[in-house]
Amino acid sequence: MLRFENVTFGYSPDKNVVARLNARFERGLVHCVIGSSGCGKTTLLYLAAGLLSPGTGQVLVNGQKAASGREKTAVILQDHGLFPWKTAYQNLTLPLVIRKADDQKCRREARKILAEIGLENKADAYPQSLSGGQRQRLAVGRALIQEPDLLLLDEPFSSLDAMNRERLQDYLASLHNSSDGASGPMTMILVTHSIEEAAFLGDRIHIMGSDGSFAAIVRTQGKSGDRISSAYFERCGALRVALERSVKP
Repeated sequence: MLRFENVTFGYSPDKNVVARLNARFERGLVHCVIGSSGCGKTTLLYLAAGLLSPGTGQVLVNGQKAASGREKTAVILQDHGLFPWKTAYQNLTLPLVIRKADDQKCRREARKILAEIGLENKADAYPQSLSGGQRQRLAVGRALIQEPDLLLLDEPFSSLDAMNRERLQDYLASLHNSSDGASGPMTMILVTHSIEEAAFLGDRIHIMGSDGSFAAIVRTQGKSGDRISSAYFERCGALRVALERSVKP
């Protein structure tokens, strides 16, 4: 689904954030990317979304060069990216409006998504009147209304309390399990600092080293299923060891 071929990128000429990166993200899986702060995780997502262009190499999505505005790529940012002057309905339907969908389609799709994310009674509410969990669900809904085949998430739950974070992790897992587009299940790439989140959600866990390349990839044999199983705790422990090894002193 997504391929990085010898990709190098830096925000200044004398320092690369991503260096000679070669990586493949298989279709239909949840890929979690973890690593220390500043190692290039968010930059990797922006390159995948076509919001940044590599200095060398290329990024391919479905065999085509990554480009901003790709209709089937959706991005969820840390700060939700909601417009405070727009209602929940207006924020939700913005991708359809940009693509000049008619009012009937906007209303039909909005009703369906609002019901799925549990905000059917909040269509006319503004973001500032919603809780943190509700704003996050709205951001997820706005991504889903595009019917993406590639969903990119940049630490989407980092600002939430523990219980709301776990509820949205559960929702994301169920969303992936139920997704079945024309090309199969949606491919998700989730950047996170949380070992526990990666262990719970990830089919593939990519550990990014401090030099902007992948130090290791953990291929899980099915998700752990719950947060109290021995498989889950073993996976957390193994990831912690791998992550510590990837960080240069």
